[in-house]
Amino acid sequence: MTVHPGETRRVTLAAEPRVVADHDSALPGGRIAARRYRVALAHDAGDRSTVASATLRGATMKP
Repeated sequence: MTVHPGETRRVTLAAEPRVVADHDSALPGGRIAARRYRVALAHDAGDRSTVASATLRGATMKP
């Protein structure tokens, strides 16, 4: 997809929940903290031109 200067597009990203989960030794699996996460869309790791945020509900995950 190409977005031209001045053009706006809405995108939906689906991420594997384990990417933001932390191991919790009190659980048989992991925990996702309820908070706002920053998301960057970029050409490479040094490009921070498009940064947004998403709020996730807390959750636990089975191993």
